[in-house]
Order: sequence, then C-alpha cells, then structure tokens
Amino acid sequence: MFEEPRERPMVFREEPQVPPPLPTVREVVVTYDDGAALERQRRMEEQLAELEKQRREARRAAQAFAESGATRAATSDTQSGAARTAAVGERSLVQDLRDPRAVRRAMVLREVLGQPVALR
Repeated sequence: MFEEPRERPMVFREEPQVPPPLPTVREVVVTYDDGAALERQRRMEEQLAELEKQRREARRAAQAFAESGATRAATSDTQSGAARTAAVGERSLVQDLRDPRAVRRAMVLREVLGQPVALR
C-alpha cells in the first residue's frame, strides 16, 4: 500500500566557468626612417623630371608634325568638292547599300543625328 520513498536523483551543478584572461596589450613602437622617405622622394622627383622631359619632347614632335601637315595642306592643289568626295570614298552609294554593315551604320547615324522621334 505505501510505497517506499524513492531516492532523489543527484543533480551535479557545474561551477561557473571563468572566461579566459584578456590578452595583455603590448606597446608597439614604430620608428619612422626619415632617410628612406627622403630617398623615395628623391627617386620620385627624378621620375617626374624624366616624365616632364618626355612630355616636352612629345609636344615638340606633335607641333612639328602639325606644322608640316599645315604646309602640305596649303601647298596641295585645290580640287572641286565633287572631286574631293570621289577621292575620299571610292565606293559608290549602291555598293555601300549592298554592304550590311554599312547599312546598319547608316541607320544608326540617322537615328542619332536625325530629327527626334517626337518631332517626326
């Protein structure tokens, strides 16, 4: 009739875990080497001077080329507009329209340079 009292199960409680200690902060000393910085600046100044020299030479060459082209254009004999157009493009209009790439290009140019759609 009466039951014997049961034993209570043992509950093991874990002790609270302690977090690991924080790492210690080490002071890092950075030394700045002025000599290395000055050397790097000197090399950069030399590179800049070389680039400036190359730029001046390129400008002189471009100017000389432009002047020689201007004298060539001034000394060339004058042609009529039709003769100049024929000399520039040897292909006729019919040949251009047979080339699919030329037709595509013409259509794109018409869209870009033509009258806006809203004004058509």
